[in-house]
Amino acid sequence: RRGGRKACARAAGDEDRNGASEVVGETAAEEAVTKGFVEDRALQEQMAKKKLLKMKEEEEIKKGQRTAIITGTISILLGVAWLAIVFLLDSRGNTLEPPPPEAFL
Repeated sequence: RRGGRKACARAAGDEDRNGASEVVGETAAEEAVTKGFVEDRALQEQMAKKKLLKMKEEEEIKKGQRTAIITGTISILLGVAWLAIVFLLDSRGNTLEPPPPEAFL
C-alpha cells in the first residue's frame, strides 16, 4: 500500500528534497485500522467469553433439571407405593371397632 501511495505522490509531484513523499494522515489511518483490529479482536474475545459462560450456565441448568426430574419421579413413586400399601391394608376386611367403655377409665 505504501509503495502505491508513494508512486502516486511522485507522479503528482508532492515529493520533498529527500525524495520522500508526504502523505497526510497515512500513519493516523494505519493506527485507526490497527486500533480497529484490536477493538474488533477484543470484541470477539468478549463475545467468545459470553458464549462460553452461557454454555456453562445452560449445562448447569440442564443438570438441575435432571435432578428435579429424578427427585420428582422418586416422589411420585413413593406416593403411589404409599397409596398401594394403604389400599392393601384397607382391603383386608377387618373393620376397626371402638374400644370398650372400660378402656376409658
